[in-house]
Amino acid sequence: MILAPLILLCADTGLGATGSDIGAHRVQFDLLPKDPDLVAGEFAVNDKGSPIAAQTLEGLLRQILRHRKQPAVVMLFTMDDAGRNIQAAHAPIGEHYGIPMVSYRDALWPEIEAGRITWKDLSPDTVHPNSRGHAYCADFIAGVLEEVLAKLPPESDLPPRSPLPAPLESDTFETTSIYGYENLQPTRNEGWQASKRDGSGTGWEANTPGSLLEFEVEGDAVSIIYYRTQGDRGMAEAWIDDGDPVQMDAWFVATWNLAAFQLIEQGLGPGKHRLRIRVLDDRNEASAGHRFQIHSVLTAGLEP
Repeated sequence: MILAPLILLCADTGLGATGSDIGAHRVQFDLLPKDPDLVAGEFAVNDKGSPIAAQTLEGLLRQILRHRKQPAVVMLFTMDDAGRNIQAAHAPIGEHYGIPMVSYRDALWPEIEAGRITWKDLSPDTVHPNSRGHAYCADFIAGVLEEVLAKLPPESDLPPRSPLPAPLESDTFETTSIYGYENLQPTRNEGWQASKRDGSGTGWEANTPGSLLEFEVEGDAVSIIYYRTQGDRGMAEAWIDDGDPVQMDAWFVATWNLAAFQLIEQGLGPGKHRLRIRVLDDRNEASAGHRFQIHSVLTAGLEP
């Protein structure tokens, strides 16, 4: 088990099936206004497959660490039913900032391999801990907190707050913004309309191939959150200025709505940029239509 100095991310702000890419854009709006004392962050499973996981995790942590309330932070690494996660990419970030880290995977996967416990003892599916699994998480985190607290000097002798070190990977995602229907007006709209979801705000949707949506945005990195699920879902492409288009498929094997993150482009530099999104004629062979729903437009790298 990894036991290093860690900072915890503790508040009721979790959003299922999302990674640190979306988390880095939400933290200023959904976590830090609550002035948490302790934050426990876990993205070691959902960040799998993300090419920018180290960048977005670092940006998220830097936002928390520079918050005026100076919350304590801890990183937790869970796993899937094959013992997989990406703690190898996340751990160097935690070490760089002196954050305590707890590996549920390193503690329990050897027990599974040795046959002393089974995966079904810990989870009802392929990733989510059950009550026993959550109890292990709580015990591991409590152990680290007790160890850290035992080493702290009296409050009167605590050193002044140290400045953050230079970023290990990137500080692009240290400054982020998230825009929806209410606070981002398109400069061009052909075939898109408001799309409201309970608890998720209002975005945009279109059902017809060729429908085009255009925005003027500012940031070094621009991304989109869009919904994926079964049914009449289509495909779209998005591009910045004269850059290459990125394709997105809104059809998904599950029946629940997945809020999917898609980086469109980064390294854009200062100034205004044009984001365009167009519904394609193509669609997944399992789909019955072309419906495409956008939750929000995300920017990073410049102060809003």
